Amino acid sequence: MRFILRLVILAGLLSALAGCSTLGYVAQAAAGQWELAAAARPIPEVIDDPKTSPLTRSLLSDIESVRRFAWQNGLNVAGNYEKYVELEREYPIWFVNASHPLAFRARIFSFPIVGSFPGLAWFDKEDAERFRDSLGEKGFDVNMRGVSAFSTGGWFDDPIVWSMLSDTPGALASLVNTVLHESLHATVLIKDQQYYNESLAAFVGDTMAAHYLQQRSGEQMPAELRAYLEGRLMGQQRAKRLNEFYQELDAVYTSSIPDAEKYEKKRQIIDRLVQEMRFVKRPNNATLIGFRLYHVGKDDFSDLFAACGNSWRRFLAAASSLKTEDFGETQRAEFGPVVAALRERGCPTEVRPLVPFSIPERRWRSKQRRRQESLNAAARFILRSARHGHDCPSDTPC
Repeated sequence: MRFILRLVILAGLLSALAGCSTLGYVAQAAAGQWELAAAARPIPEVIDDPKTSPLTRSLLSDIESVRRFAWQNGLNVAGNYEKYVELEREYPIWFVNASHPLAFRARIFSFPIVGSFPGLAWFDKEDAERFRDSLGEKGFDVNMRGVSAFSTGGWFDDPIVWSMLSDTPGALASLVNTVLHESLHATVLIKDQQYYNESLAAFVGDTMAAHYLQQRSGEQMPAELRAYLEGRLMGQQRAKRLNEFYQELDAVYTSSIPDAEKYEKKRQIIDRLVQEMRFVKRPNNATLIGFRLYHVGKDDFSDLFAACGNSWRRFLAAASSLKTEDFGETQRAEFGPVVAALRERGCPTEVRPLVPFSIPERRWRSKQRRRQESLNAAARFILRSARHGHDCPSDTPC
């Protein structure tokens, strides 16, 4: 997904100790993460299960190959995507973001340790709807959408979730893209820079998936790759047109005309957007900000990749060398100059050697046990604190 849920329980503990009102949000995130972990099964077990559908079996059979390809190209797969989980709901999480109605100014949510985010994820749809409605009542443009995949940024071992699979002709290509996209988040994660993180993941997923599909087939242009590239081209054309609408609206918002006139021009532009792009649900500023999270800097990343000799490992080493302070501001949307400066510095000629692909069983279990014990202790504290009446101010994400 394309959304990062970094559930670092230490942040919840610090919030609780400080009397902050994020307890309810952290508690629901912890409970949702446990629900996924409890239902997850090793992929080989799922493949061997006679109850597994042929399509699911076929798609899951490719995962280990995708993981190895990602590892060979410098992505951190660790214990990710070794398990599969399926729950009886449409999506694992729902993402809610908000914006000023007359400016592309995202509502930012901040947490101790992990930083800020231009939106929040909820494991329960009704919780997400209540949060969406509360933001709408404050006058924000709000968008809520189901998310088919997400990454915990390397803190937990992420499973393949049911919503990452589909029965469309491009199901395998989509799954490969998603696994590579989310693996990027476990490899490169710059605090307080979600536009950079998500757009980088989109570039890596889109481009590296094409490399995998070609390598998998051995043909110069296999049918599956051709269909994938055609679909990607259509997506790029749609993204270009959405960006043009974004720029047209931004020109209205930054003009000196009265607010009433801005609202009227906004209505007219979005009417055209709905008609041309055939939106089912009427978009708003929050919708377009959510789109922009994934579609900034594609050309900048392409240039950096070329400067790194089309080597994914060198490219990823360069991309991960940036620090939050290099961006000059929190949640910088136009980060082209930052990547250009990185390209001018040059890509590293040496990269870290690959760690062993397979984690020994004992070490894996030990790591899982340590994380689970820490999580259990933290959650007991959080849930106990939440039960003891920590109320949420109206402007906080509980």
